[in-house]
Amino acid sequence: MFYKKYNLCKKINKKYNLVFTLICLAFLLFFILTCIPAVIRTIIHYQQDEIEKTNEKNLNIPLEQVRFIPEIGDFIIIDIKAENIANVKYPSSSIAVKWEHAIDKASNETGIAEIKKQQTCRIVIDGIKHSYYIPIGENLAWTQSSGHGGITDSDNLNNNIVNSIVSDNVISSISIEPPEIEGIEIKISGVRLVRRLILPLDSYVNYWAKKLMNIEQINRFMTPAYIFLVFSLILFLIYILLYRGAAAKERNSISGKNETSKYRDAFVPTKILIFISTAILLAFSFYFIALNSFTIKSYVNSYRQYILKGEVDKTYEGFYNFRRFISWIGQKVPEGENIIVLLRGEPVYIISEIAYNLYPKDIKYVDVSTKNDQQILSEIKEINQAGKNNNLSYKYIVIISKEDIPQIADLELIDKYKENGGFLYRLR
Repeated sequence: MFYKKYNLCKKINKKYNLVFTLICLAFLLFFILTCIPAVIRTIIHYQQDEIEKTNEKNLNIPLEQVRFIPEIGDFIIIDIKAENIANVKYPSSSIAVKWEHAIDKASNETGIAEIKKQQTCRIVIDGIKHSYYIPIGENLAWTQSSGHGGITDSDNLNNNIVNSIVSDNVISSISIEPPEIEGIEIKISGVRLVRRLILPLDSYVNYWAKKLMNIEQINRFMTPAYIFLVFSLILFLIYILLYRGAAAKERNSISGKNETSKYRDAFVPTKILIFISTAILLAFSFYFIALNSFTIKSYVNSYRQYILKGEVDKTYEGFYNFRRFISWIGQKVPEGENIIVLLRGEPVYIISEIAYNLYPKDIKYVDVSTKNDQQILSEIKEINQAGKNNNLSYKYIVIISKEDIPQIADLELIDKYKENGGFLYRLR
């Protein structure tokens, strides 16, 4: 009787092991297909010889003939080599990807201003070719046109009359604009516009996170890692439910050493699951390690002379996570308002990062290193007055360092990012 119960429990365990293994494989397959761009279709592929033929600073890709309708699962891969050929103080920069919808051009024909959209990507200047993944589909403006609301009939376009309703949201062109920096050579050797063919679960999570929490950038590996952890917890719950009954039967039928051995064997699938989860997270971590290694190399190339002399204080390029500070500025400054930034000298890294990441706001820079408070105020008012003549407003002033705050009653403090750095003022 004892052996019959033992064999019965053994068969139950084998059955549960098989069921649990199949469930794990199903979850793993679902994760690979929905969180990793494994099944894709290349829409456009510009190779190096085609790019060199254009002989232009910016790469313009027309899509009118393709009739490309954007989706959240779209992304762009750009092969770039950025090299510091003059040892300038420039360890990294940003490249801008801009696009237009066909409806924007149609609206422009009817007197409505053409609106451009943009997605930026940070690039490191280390002399090594990198492939930059830009999840352009997660940008809220990629799938949402800003036109008048209609694609016009060709005959009526000539008469500037809109008679028809928008039937689709076609992208008409994409423009890739690298920064122009003296002493830095940036070469684009390849561009691919790619679409994920199976539900991009991670992209949808990122899209809604950006929309609901007003986030501009999300690391491409963070969301898949969290999704995998959620799947692991679900599998662990399934494991407990499957094996609870089998473990209870074993405890009633097996005693002593055999019970301990069988109960231990029942947890083998859990150990495998924990091992796989840890391995996946470690694999994602290697991306951060590699990225930081390239970042360190780019800083060494830019500040080699200061590092060798031990003048580390001269390598400072703003406080930690400067791009988050820029995002904070974008949230605080209302739409339609432009910005004046007070700086010492011309720190090109700060200038380029602010300009690219706060587009389409226009940015003016004031060098305060040799000016007193009244001269600074006078220049701010001149910029604002010149802007008014062109229907532009420059009432908001960004001051990065606490030491650069002018003691002027005409400036009103709106908010500060940190106690010792990152201040937003408004001209009274």
